[in-house]
Amino acid sequence: MQYAGGGDHATMDIRAYMLSCPEREQVRESTLASLAGTDWGEAPVIELDRSEFARPEERQTQTALRLLERAVMDTAELFLFLEDDLQFNVHLRHNLTHWYPLESLNSSPLFFGSLYNPNIWELERVSSLNFFVAHPDFVYGSQAFVLSREMARYI
Repeated sequence: MQYAGGGDHATMDIRAYMLSCPEREQVRESTLASLAGTDWGEAPVIELDRSEFARPEERQTQTALRLLERAVMDTAELFLFLEDDLQFNVHLRHNLTHWYPLESLNSSPLFFGSLYNPNIWELERVSSLNFFVAHPDFVYGSQAFVLSREMARYI
């Protein structure tokens, strides 16, 4: 992965994956409609919960693991890990391909970034480049992450 130096943003291969369950079809359809109204340009790969665990947390963990396993087998270098209850900015792809943390990727194959900010504690903010480094002890929520394929493999 080498996008540093303002390379061709069109070459940034990002694929969207969505975590959901059959019971949340109506919520998921609303999220899919929101995504379709953006510049994303393609439907996400959907991983539905098919596990038989009693606890919802275990079901979500198992389904998330299956989603990561699918992403690792994909050819895309980067992917969006999405939950099924989101609303999107109409310029989602443009904003991601011009987001400094992704633009400045170098030879390191590991990348993990969150697009969800529930006002968590910051270690460092770079307002001019529209990102901050979150304190890892205070991060929660998995609404929308950007991961490299190698990071998914590591997880």
